[in-house]
Amino acid sequence: MTAVAAMLMTAIAVIGLVYRKEKKSFLVAWDALGIVAVYLLTTALLFQLRG
Repeated sequence: MTAVAAMLMTAIAVIGLVYRKEKKSFLVAWDALGIVAVYLLTTALLFQLRG
């Protein structure tokens, strides 16, 4: 699960670098929000599977 999450976060980072917009809509770019969301989801799933 962690390997899949790492690959997904890397893919989001690469896509964010390739398709960089000139102006951000929010304070934080969409790719950073995506990486944080994948990280938090993976952490929650691993915590649930632990118990």
